[in-house]
Amino acid sequence: QSRWALAFAASAVAGLAGGTVHGFPHILGPRGTHALWLVTMAALVVASLGIVLASILRWPVSHVIRRAATLLIAAAYAMYGVWLLMHPAFVFAIAAYGAALVVLLVSELAFHRHEPALRPFTWGVAVSALAAAVQQSGWTPHRYFNYNDVYHVMQAVAIWMLYRGASCAFAPVGRHP
Repeated sequence: QSRWALAFAASAVAGLAGGTVHGFPHILGPRGTHALWLVTMAALVVASLGIVLASILRWPVSHVIRRAATLLIAAAYAMYGVWLLMHPAFVFAIAAYGAALVVLLVSELAFHRHEPALRPFTWGVAVSALAAAVQQSGWTPHRYFNYNDVYHVMQAVAIWMLYRGASCAFAPVGRHP
């Protein structure tokens, strides 16, 4: 559960920092905007790591294998995070997050196919993938509602679905929210 808390808290930090960058660049100035954008990128990597670690926690494997996978993944995300700070394009943060969602979905399909968490996790991953596609497409339905706005609304729905999945995954047996 703490790993999902990490993922959601880091997502909140990324949303707050990224929203501030988009909303107040004229107040932040170029250096402040860049610094806060790096916070956004780092927070997205931490959110991605939290999702992968939460997935690993549910693997039906020995403690030793789970621990080794955790250390390996943490090291990989740390290296990617450092690289991302030198290349802070949003598409690279989406790649880290997308990889984490793939790990989540594959893990759930492989190990928990018949559990109630699978459906909200699947919908969360699907909506998040669609949101990323919209964000990268540049589709702007209205001059006051652009591709980033559409992305963030869709991503809010995806995060809610992931939260529902995590709630189901860690609910006591027989009790699903």
